[in-house]
Amino acid sequence: AAGGGGESGGGGVLVVSRPTPLARSLKSAEEREAELHCSMATVWRSSKGVKHGRIRLRLQPRAATPSGEGGEGGEGGLRGEGLPKFELEAQAWSTLYDEGDVDAAFFAPLDEDDEGAAQLRCAGVWESSPYGFTLVLRSVEEVGPAGARALLPLREAELRAAAGRALDRDLFGTMDFDERKATVGVGERRERRLVFTM
Repeated sequence: AAGGGGESGGGGVLVVSRPTPLARSLKSAEEREAELHCSMATVWRSSKGVKHGRIRLRLQPRAATPSGEGGEGGEGGLRGEGLPKFELEAQAWSTLYDEGDVDAAFFAPLDEDDEGAAQLRCAGVWESSPYGFTLVLRSVEEVGPAGARALLPLREAELRAAAGRALDRDLFGTMDFDERKATVGVGERRERRLVFTM
């Protein structure tokens, strides 16, 4: 018979290859969101235009939540209840010192021998989002002599201008995942852009 269908003329079997189906992702939306969150939970630095000082943002990882207890609540009760914490710190020090002379811990006590030492201390909770993250401010203060505080690379007034005097407005960070950069706007119109890198 003409045609021959499934066998070659030499008697061998013609093997027809079928395309391998693409494997479907086994990760749930919650798992992907958790990975995204984890990739942001680290210490970020903003150094553009900063001399004799530093600006750092530490996004802490989310604490494990026992099954069945619900997780992040911010919808009812306190704003951001159940979310992981963050610390935003700006520091200034005398020109006689360099960063290696400054305590690396967040919110460390000021060096009493450095008349140029000052800190901005801001704390709260944060939440990841598809575009970056949201900061819910709980406290902000400046410490140190007035002259040193005036030289801080980020001021309390800039944060309160963006978040409100009562800290009742959130700050938003956008993320460039390819460049691993985060940008947070401060000031009344969020006109100052703080660019953080890992």
